[in-house]
Amino acid sequence: ATECNRCLRLQSEKQDSAVALRMMADRQRDVLAELLHSREEQPTLGENEAECLFYIVPKGFLDQLRHFFKHRGSQPEYIDNSFLMCPHDKLLFEASPSSHGDDFAQSLCYFTSEEWQALNSFYMCAQPVRLELRKVDEAVERSSSPEVCAECYTARIAAEEKARREFTNGIIHIRELEHPPTSSPPVEKTVAHSETSSDVADLEVLSEPQAKRSKLALSTDSSGPRRSQRKKWARNTREMCVSSSQTLLQLKTQLMEVYATAPFDQHIMLEGGTEECVDNGKSLMELNIQAHSTLLFWVDKPVEDSADFAVPGNTAPELGFQGSVLQPS
Repeated sequence: ATECNRCLRLQSEKQDSAVALRMMADRQRDVLAELLHSREEQPTLGENEAECLFYIVPKGFLDQLRHFFKHRGSQPEYIDNSFLMCPHDKLLFEASPSSHGDDFAQSLCYFTSEEWQALNSFYMCAQPVRLELRKVDEAVERSSSPEVCAECYTARIAAEEKARREFTNGIIHIRELEHPPTSSPPVEKTVAHSETSSDVADLEVLSEPQAKRSKLALSTDSSGPRRSQRKKWARNTREMCVSSSQTLLQLKTQLMEVYATAPFDQHIMLEGGTEECVDNGKSLMELNIQAHSTLLFWVDKPVEDSADFAVPGNTAPELGFQGSVLQPS
């Protein structure tokens, strides 16, 4: 009986804890719900602002907070900015428009002083990271506290670049083209110049089946459901697992198994590039083909020779066998 009472007490305490956690999540969500949206942009000054102070928070913390609000699961303990700091207690990133392509800088969110005060009322931060924007003449100066460690920042960028160039079992995307990138495919249908863009849209809608017509109407309606921001690959794009040390010829051999085309009939160009990759002995790293790169791929089509279809000899009609319809007996 004593053991059963203990189990009942533990069960009651667990239920009380779940209720308290749910109430805490609801209370925090009422205050912080608006802070969890639209955190992708770089901080900027308003038209009438001369200076502004922002606080930097990792996106991973906001993901944990969203999960806590949605599933009432484990609550984040505090705002952890330790991975933003180097051993010298300085920043590993540079919060500037030029760092837009920096993957590390893209994993950060920026909060105003008022937003930070609301967030900090629930979660403490051992090392707040501040970014101050100040307008000087027509330019905007940025200063961070702590400051950026130039040595560790340069070392991190070099290490990430090396990791992108030297990889094993990395994924690249192969986009198959019907024509070389420099040539234009033949135009099958043309629209008269007198037709407006709305007329063309109406023609396209009329040519679609009824099942697709409703989907097209939903996609053009601004008040409809929110579109997914996930990147969609074209149907003619494939993923392939490669290594940076393998040569271009080895990649073409790998493509031959997929597209049933000999390597000497294949053509490969890096998306955004201007020259075709032709040196079969060079490695993917030497050709600057990195993980998650997109390669344009097209093949030589066989040329039809009219001489192959010529009919030799006499072209007179056949008489047929005697007694047949062509040659009666």
